[in-house]
Amino acid sequence: MAQSPEYEVVVVGGGPAGLTAALFAARQGRSTILLDPLCMGGAILNTERIEDFPGFPDGVAGFDLGPRLQEQAAAAGATVEPAEVTRIERHSDNWRVATDAREIGADAVIVATGSRPRKLGLPREDELEGKGLSHCASCDGPLFRGKAVAMVGGRAITEASGRVTPQTAPAIAASGVDLISVGWLTHSAPVLDIGLDFRG
Repeated sequence: MAQSPEYEVVVVGGGPAGLTAALFAARQGRSTILLDPLCMGGAILNTERIEDFPGFPDGVAGFDLGPRLQEQAAAAGATVEPAEVTRIERHSDNWRVATDAREIGADAVIVATGSRPRKLGLPREDELEGKGLSHCASCDGPLFRGKAVAMVGGRAITEASGRVTPQTAPAIAASGVDLISVGWLTHSAPVLDIGLDFRG
């Protein structure tokens, strides 16, 4: 006889998407656990001020928003556990989720691990992230209105001819920034490797 899973839903990833998934699953009465090493906000924790999140007309610091999202998910009944997921496997009709501490059974798994922007390898890059160094033209363009902005990137920024691509032209134009196009990223490493085995 197969062992019953410990949870109906396991959510992997503690950013806004993962916390929202855990909140809604728990509110629907599903036994839910969220697994993430930090648990409370993901990449937004490194953002000094978020200007475009609904409900905060004056903006909100990422390190304030993340814990509030976690608190709401926990209040709805989700268990929040700081753990690094290392493997997800199908096991009969259920799933087995291995972490750095234990293995958990679930009826369903939601993977909301987000993505990481590609780094340029510039001096002080980590220190300046969220303080003038941005990874989203449409999100952060308005913060740099009237300023000269250097943009680097493939699909997101310019074609080889130096023209702004259709994907970003409206965001850049609406932002009112003076665009200095720097060009393409030259390395081809993927930004996010998607797979079920998170090791190696």
